[in-house]
Amino acid sequence: MVGENPSVTTVNMAVRCSIIIPCYNDGRYLPEAIESVERCPERALLETIVCDDGSTDPGTVEVLADLERSDRCLVVRQKHRGACAARNAAVARSQGEYLLPLDADNTILPGYISQAITILDHDPKVGVVYADAVRRGDEHRIWRMEPFDLHRLVLRNFIDMCSVVRRKTWEKCGGLDTDLTALEDWDLWLTAAEKGWHFTHIPRPLFTYRVRGDSLVHSFCRDEQLMKHDHLRVWEKHFGLFLAALDAKLRRDESVGRRLLRRVRALFRW
Repeated sequence: MVGENPSVTTVNMAVRCSIIIPCYNDGRYLPEAIESVERCPERALLETIVCDDGSTDPGTVEVLADLERSDRCLVVRQKHRGACAARNAAVARSQGEYLLPLDADNTILPGYISQAITILDHDPKVGVVYADAVRRGDEHRIWRMEPFDLHRLVLRNFIDMCSVVRRKTWEKCGGLDTDLTALEDWDLWLTAAEKGWHFTHIPRPLFTYRVRGDSLVHSFCRDEQLMKHDHLRVWEKHFGLFLAALDAKLRRDESVGRRLLRRVRALFRW
């Protein structure tokens, strides 16, 4: 189901960007994520919305209760329905002109939001600004994103959810598809591209991405049925884009196109 909060939110112009943090039993990481927002020079123009996705871990419950008693952020609560529904719920309570979804175990670095706001203010056709990242935890390296190319994006996602999105773009796309487990960012980017929004890449590490063996992404990659479900749903929703990308590959290099076609056939037999 595409985003369940499609109504247009009244924007508070004093809040330039809303930081959207879903949290399910990630209380040990959440304070660091919030502190990274508070270290931003433009913090007076930001708001932080945390959506508790039905956490059951006692430590997380305590962290969320402490946050509710403070004025550091707004805590929204829901039954456990997954990260997509949690992000949609937080966005529905937000007021910013721009949105930055931030996972509870990641952090943003100073300069990300200010640079993204400058780009979005300057060009109303840009709907998404994304940046490179520092991978940490089980890995330690710079994660270089690719310059935007729609044909490449159709074939595989290279833009993380931790991107600054124009609210109007989010609303025109209907929010996140709650029928997806882990490819919701890919689906959102493809929908935005189909609707004519432009993307801008900042080639600098401006957020940190924690690599964890117990993360949702790792669990998803180990579950073949979930992977099949999400890939097929994304490809079915954006089949026209996929065909155009395949045609472009075939025109440029027939052997590459054939290899891609074999991969697709293998997925449909999965």
